Amino acid sequence: MKNNLSHETPANICQIKICGLTHIDEALFCAESGADAIGFVFYRKSPRYVLPNQARTIIAALPRNIQTVGVFVDESFNSIAEIVMNCGLKAIQLHGNESPEDVEKLKSLGAPVIKSMYMKGDPSIERAPLYNASAYLVECEKGILPGGNAMTWKWEDAAGFGKHHPFILAGGL
Repeated sequence: MKNNLSHETPANICQIKICGLTHIDEALFCAESGADAIGFVFYRKSPRYVLPNQARTIIAALPRNIQTVGVFVDESFNSIAEIVMNCGLKAIQLHGNESPEDVEKLKSLGAPVIKSMYMKGDPSIERAPLYNASAYLVECEKGILPGGNAMTWKWEDAAGFGKHHPFILAGGL
């Protein structure tokens, strides 16, 4: 995952994002092991929820080249903006029922916006063009919590989508 999540990353380059970290030692280990990005979950119902102050402390300890991503579920624009600015996040990942208009508004913060889409479920990958996100995180289907809930699936099912959209593969990897 390049720091700008743009189309500049060659399609054959695999980048690694580790999500849901809550401790400095975990985040530093991932960074030292070659992770390109670290994700912080700001969804209170998640067992991997992290307080903004906790995330800010972890982010301050990371090397500057690590992409830091805030993961949000149906949060208000103001709440996301405050957390992005206070924590120094470099990207926003949306895992809820956010609208295409929400994505556009969040892009005004200057950070890339990743929108989760599903092979089965809503929002489905067929709706991706409506969102105009910086990239799409593609998972099989929603589980108990927003996101893929580590369910494995036939990742090759997303290959056609990936030919036309910048995307991140997730779920049970």
